Amino acid sequence: MTRDKTASFRRWFNDGHVLDIGCGAGARIKPPMTPYGIELSTALHARADNEMRKSGGYCIHGAGAEAIWKFDEGQFDGIVMFSYLEHETNVMSVLRGARRALKDSGGVFVRVPNYGSLNRKAIGPKWCGFRYPDHVNYFTLATLTDTARRAGFSTTLINRVTLPLDDNVSVLLRKSPEGTA
Repeated sequence: MTRDKTASFRRWFNDGHVLDIGCGAGARIKPPMTPYGIELSTALHARADNEMRKSGGYCIHGAGAEAIWKFDEGQFDGIVMFSYLEHETNVMSVLRGARRALKDSGGVFVRVPNYGSLNRKAIGPKWCGFRYPDHVNYFTLATLTDTARRAGFSTTLINRVTLPLDDNVSVLLRKSPEGTA
């Protein structure tokens, strides 16, 4: 997949309302999707909110685990956590809040460093995914799938072919029919 995920987001989220958690300056979600965001940085939040309002959305300033609960139930067609979840100290609160804020037909795109990659095993402590102290979680496909399952999601691996060598795991989460475990 290319760096610009717009085509994939549009396919997964049907040009709907899309929330980007850890959105930075707010440029990742593009029309015709309606962008919404959560951003912790005060300066980046101001930029993201300004940009998102031009397209009909807005950005909330705050921590993802708390701010996700400020959105309405079933508000979003899609949620993006692009290089975000590894920074989050309350992963289950974010995922459960995302499940609540997601429409039944919606999806959550998650990209995190791949702790199970061959590159990490070969390079060891100099691996690019180690970023102390801002990375507080490390996921393999198995641990990410289990965490998502406990929050009420099923997982589809996006980078199936490249996963063993890829420094990232990319998945699409959908609400499980069983609900939260």
